[in-house]
Amino acid sequence: MRETCRKCRKTHKPGKLYTFYYGQLVNSYSYDTTRYSGSKMITTTHSGASYDMRGDKQEYLCNGCVIKSTLGEELILLGVGIFLFALVGFALQFVFYSRVPYIIGLSLAGILLITAVVSVLLRMQAANSDDPAKQEKYLKDLAESEAGSKLAIRLNRKEVKYTVYYDEKTVFFTPSEYYKLNRRY
Repeated sequence: MRETCRKCRKTHKPGKLYTFYYGQLVNSYSYDTTRYSGSKMITTTHSGASYDMRGDKQEYLCNGCVIKSTLGEELILLGVGIFLFALVGFALQFVFYSRVPYIIGLSLAGILLITAVVSVLLRMQAANSDDPAKQEKYLKDLAESEAGSKLAIRLNRKEVKYTVYYDEKTVFFTPSEYYKLNRRY
């Protein structure tokens, strides 16, 4: 299926339709239950919310845009990981009174950085390619995280929020979140 991608506005790029659901928060609630286990009193707090579901929307997104949408989050996590490796090495330097742990920590951070750069470059190459076979590897991983539906929500948030409701209580759900929500009731 080839349509116009909602994000990059290019046509004739391989992709698919991604669905999201939207509604309005009607009520949030919280209550406590108490039970006894032997001589102990155990109190559990339950909370939840009820929603007025108003509809769903489908957006066509090309494979490249879906792959690129997750890179920012991964780079942030990677930066934190590299920083922690360097920090641990630096801290161990003072524990062992030697520069060896510091050098090991920096080496591990460097290896992680090189691996990450190669991974990001391969992912960017796949994202910019029009060959679905190159993109398939990354799309399988992203299907479980619902990256396409999350991107569709980000792209449509203002439009749905202010043209449908004119309200800040608008909520959005990916298909798996919507499924879990419906199973509770």
